[in-house]
Amino acid sequence: EGDVSGALRAVQADSGVTRDEASALDSPGSSRPAISRFASVAGDVERALGERERRWQARMRLSADLHSETDTDMRFSWVSQDLASLVKLGVQPSDLIGQRLDTVSVFEAPEGGWDALNERMAQHKPLRELLLEVRRPGRMPIWVALNGRAHRDEHGHFCGYEGVGRDVTEQRLAYLKLAESERRHALMAELSVDWYWQTDAEHRIEQIGAVALEQPGDRAAEAIGQTRWALHPD
Repeated sequence: EGDVSGALRAVQADSGVTRDEASALDSPGSSRPAISRFASVAGDVERALGERERRWQARMRLSADLHSETDTDMRFSWVSQDLASLVKLGVQPSDLIGQRLDTVSVFEAPEGGWDALNERMAQHKPLRELLLEVRRPGRMPIWVALNGRAHRDEHGHFCGYEGVGRDVTEQRLAYLKLAESERRHALMAELSVDWYWQTDAEHRIEQIGAVALEQPGDRAAEAIGQTRWALHPD
């Protein structure tokens, strides 16, 4: 409403149509020039609002890959029609409309499971960086991060969720690659020595390599919390 009023005031100022002239259009004796001028104003307003809507949609596409709304039962009631984003997800709007997050077949359960997520949404709590893996048939999976909040009407009644989603596949693949690299280096460290230990600031042993712990008859586990000289006083 604010955008409409602002655009109307701006176009009225440029065209010279006054409020009195606009009101006079409804009277039986209104003049044709006034009608023509007001019609021109209406067209300018429509074009101005169309341009504003186009720019708003462009900003939306820059801020996220997917925009959505749900009803009070958490079922998708609207999704943005950005074809590139939907193709990337491997879904069509019809695959989402009427579905809950946990009933969309291509969505894998997030960390903590669907029950925890459904409970959070039942309490109308915000969703922040909810990571979902999207399994696309015949294609590599992708990951999306969802952010959402409860939407309420002017009376404070819950109307559903509104949210956005971002493609975070590159970041997720980089994280998995790093985690795998760290796992492999840890494995090589285990294979390169018979055993290793780690102490705290007081020189008490707080960690011993798994290889040493697996040796039969070894007392390695009993060393946790002791200093090396306490274990071998001689």
